[in-house]
Formats: sequence, C-alpha cells, structure tokens
Amino acid sequence: MRVHFNMNYSVKVKLNDFGRQVVMDHYAFLKELPGYGPDYVPSCLTPNEEGFQEFQLWILFEIFGPHLHLGIPEVPFEKNEIIFDFKDEEQMKNARGNERLGKH
Repeated sequence: MRVHFNMNYSVKVKLNDFGRQVVMDHYAFLKELPGYGPDYVPSCLTPNEEGFQEFQLWILFEIFGPHLHLGIPEVPFEKNEIIFDFKDEEQMKNARGNERLGKH
C-alpha cells in the first residue's frame, strides 16, 4: 500500500540514550541563537505517557539526519522504528485518497 505522508505531519519515536543526547545537543545549540534564548524548551523533549516523543517529520530529519548513515554504530530510536501516526480523519483520507486516485 502506498501512503502519502506530509512532512508537516507528526511522527513518534522512542529515543534511546544516544537519541536523547542528539536531541539535547541540537537544542543546546538552538538556545544560543537569537529568537530562542536559554529558557527555550521544545515540547518534543518530553515523552508522552507511552514513552514516545513526537516530532514533525521534517524536524526529525533536521535533528537526526547527520547521525543516520550506513554503518552507524548506534541508531537513535528504540527498535529502529518511526511511527507514522495519523492525527485525524483528514490526514488519513488524504493519504489513502491519493492512492485510490492513482496520484504519486
């Protein structure tokens, strides 16, 4: 089945120790930039009740892209999984509708 998933939609991951360190390093860098400040704490740093952290897909790419390549010694996500979680019927309809219409 083909699914169309907008990069602005959210995904969930369970970060391991390496993944948490990557996120903390990324946001420590951002805190030094104008517009963020030392008190900036993004919501993605707090896991939900199931232990997942949620990111827009493009943000996940931005943060972890430099750390994902062939031969990496450690992956940042538990079970090496990214959960594509549709938030509402509209997202699900768009994803499935494109497939039925033959749009790629």
